[in-house]
Amino acid sequence: MSSLTFRRQIRVSRGTGELRWLDLVVDGRSLHAAIGSPDLVSVLVVGAAAGGVAVLDLSDFVDELLLRRPPSLPGGRCRLFVCPECADLGCGAVGLTVEADGDHVVWCDLGYQNDYEPQIWFEEYAHVGPFRFRRTDYQAALTGAIG
Repeated sequence: MSSLTFRRQIRVSRGTGELRWLDLVVDGRSLHAAIGSPDLVSVLVVGAAAGGVAVLDLSDFVDELLLRRPPSLPGGRCRLFVCPECADLGCGAVGLTVEADGDHVVWCDLGYQNDYEPQIWFEEYAHVGPFRFRRTDYQAALTGAIG
């Protein structure tokens, strides 16, 4: 059974100023480091000086991960890491499939995708996941992280 925690991160850029976001830490390991895409941030943006992904509704991303709303990516996938400037799929995103399995939630099939090429690139992320969380712990972690 995997555990989900968070680590606060700060990214500074000319476009968004200071962007504060939460790295997802699974079983003590940073997913941001595991995916190896330093130009992306998690969808869990908790503050920004101006613009950027902070203008999007954080609860929408969390509701996707909690399976309370349909996934926003093609193929029934949820965004996990996005462009820090706009979170637009045109810039590319690392997404995954989130599945309910009884008292558990499973994260699987991490892959990079964009909105101008039909394929999803899974190979680079084959070493990451799948992760199986106890549903109650998973829900508490995500709602506690943003609440």
